[in-house]
Amino acid sequence: MPQVLKEDVRARILEAARAELADRGYAGTTMATIAARAALGTGGIYRYYPSKDELIAAAIPATLVRDFEALLDRRVRALGTTLARSDDDAGEEIFRFWTTHRLAVVVLLDRAEGTPHAAFPKRFVDRLLALSLEQLRAGYPGVEIDDATRFVLRRVFEGTRSTLAAILRAHEDEAAMRIAIDTFWTYQLAGLKALSERVGSATPRSRRRPSPRSRPGGRR
Repeated sequence: MPQVLKEDVRARILEAARAELADRGYAGTTMATIAARAALGTGGIYRYYPSKDELIAAAIPATLVRDFEALLDRRVRALGTTLARSDDDAGEEIFRFWTTHRLAVVVLLDRAEGTPHAAFPKRFVDRLLALSLEQLRAGYPGVEIDDATRFVLRRVFEGTRSTLAAILRAHEDEAAMRIAIDTFWTYQLAGLKALSERVGSATPRSRRRPSPRSRPGGRR
């Protein structure tokens, strides 16, 4: 007789895999530890997933990663060129994604080494850096972002990555998670806004490209 696979058991295995990866990382996670967390025999897991890699691919699918990156882009762009705090729909959307996929996001941000998504942490930081530079240039046309400022921004966003992972790992309760994320986001945005103002004030007006409104013959 063909094996009868139960969807509730499958869901339990996937959740256990995400929890193990978030706690132990790829190297420390085994089929046996996943089985123990899922309250199953190790042999039972192999009925559902023939290998650890196949199980991890199912626990954190590529579609989830693409959704995360798309939401991140929308969130950063929704903040606008002023980098002011914003209670926009994109912010709520990404928060809902984090609460729904909490453990998967922890793995992507901080425990991805060894998984198919090992490049995600660097890509996350690169994405934040590129989007922030885009916002700075939009706010201050003609501004030149020097290497020292880029270095600091990269370190700031490395901290963003690790802090978000720590917040999500530490807070299962949605209300507490919201408070922690809002506190961190408020603090960080204030710093980024101050940095954008410093960049703007340090750029001589003669080196800035005039905006369309100030060009001769431009729209007013």
